[in-house]
Amino acid sequence: MRNLFLLTSMLFLLACKPNDPAPTNRPLSSKPKPSSDTKIWLAQLDLGEKVLPFRFRLETRKNAPFLTLLNASEEIPIPDITQDGDSLIFRFPFFDSEIRAKRSADQLTGIWYNHARTHHNRIPFQAHKCLNDCNREVKDKSVPQIAGDWEVTFVYQSKDSSKALGRFEQEAELLSGTFMTPTGDYRFLEGKVDEAGNMRLSCFDGAHAFLFEASLQADGSLNGGFWSGAHWFESWTATRTYAYKAPSPDSLTRLLPGQETIAFSFPDVDSNIVSLSDARFQGKVVLVEVMGTWCPNCRDETALLHEMYTDLHPEGLEIISLSFELRSDFSYAAKHIRRMKKAFGLQYPVLFAGKAGRKSARVALPMLEHIMSYPTTLFVDRSGKVRRIYTGFSGPATGENYTRLVADFQTFTRKLLAESPG
Repeated sequence: MRNLFLLTSMLFLLACKPNDPAPTNRPLSSKPKPSSDTKIWLAQLDLGEKVLPFRFRLETRKNAPFLTLLNASEEIPIPDITQDGDSLIFRFPFFDSEIRAKRSADQLTGIWYNHARTHHNRIPFQAHKCLNDCNREVKDKSVPQIAGDWEVTFVYQSKDSSKALGRFEQEAELLSGTFMTPTGDYRFLEGKVDEAGNMRLSCFDGAHAFLFEASLQADGSLNGGFWSGAHWFESWTATRTYAYKAPSPDSLTRLLPGQETIAFSFPDVDSNIVSLSDARFQGKVVLVEVMGTWCPNCRDETALLHEMYTDLHPEGLEIISLSFELRSDFSYAAKHIRRMKKAFGLQYPVLFAGKAGRKSARVALPMLEHIMSYPTTLFVDRSGKVRRIYTGFSGPATGENYTRLVADFQTFTRKLLAESPG
């Protein structure tokens, strides 16, 4: 995503309410009564100024409830559910968050708790069973065409601005797509556009609640706003483009002048100190991933690195992930790292490098000019030299961009593996 340090710093500066908010009373769309075998639900998070919609599938597996979040073509399984009478707790993998709700017939009402945050971390939630696929069926074909590429400008508090590429797909009024920044993307977004040219895209993954709205202007541009949970707002504008080029991810992070190598020593989840200078990494190609378990683009990259490690470890590939977490507490970090390692089945070390932020990243890797985004990936050859630093990651939601990135990572790594040490 864009500069995550700006986002991270703002998360903790905004005030929060001391008490839990009351469950929202805003009415959901009126729907015919669903049949008893309907599994798709329409949910909404009350952000105060706006309501963020998302879909999920709730079913029974092995005599227990099982939830799957649905964001466009992405499905996120949520098997960790506790049920006690009419009370349900949905705990989200990777993230320190949960939804606590009460069920009444075909309605759920409760609160989404984001425990990783200290402010604005309780948001009212409600959901209902819906007919068919919760308004994701094509109905109205007489709507403006939003599909295509858009050059997007995000503006925070009328002063800080940044560029992105909006890439949207459309089938009648149904809209999907993502926003691609120089360092990542906003993953899988879905929504609609109405006949007046008002569009909405949103997603929810258990820790990130993104809502984009905009209206088509007379000159063909888009003008709208972006909400991230209840704590963040930016305005955005967009014009159609076919030639937008973001800065090269290979140019955004560099070694300091005179530096060719990196060095670090950090603990794994069992408090064992692991160093790049350890014997098992000597003469090997090593990919060093700078990441955080809370970072969605990092999870996308971790899935790819896991595949590459499985395929190329016998040829001499090693991977080390340096995890910067939302808290400096080791036990908190180790819990989340263990959870991520188990979910992906990672066999390579994931080390706790400190709390996410500019200062800790600079201290952890002082031979770099900076770390501007999570993830950042360093390619180290068999002689220990850093041959490439790639900032950010474009995930599966970016389509062809992701396909090209996967091929690029694999080709460059195989090139390094084919070289001799020295």
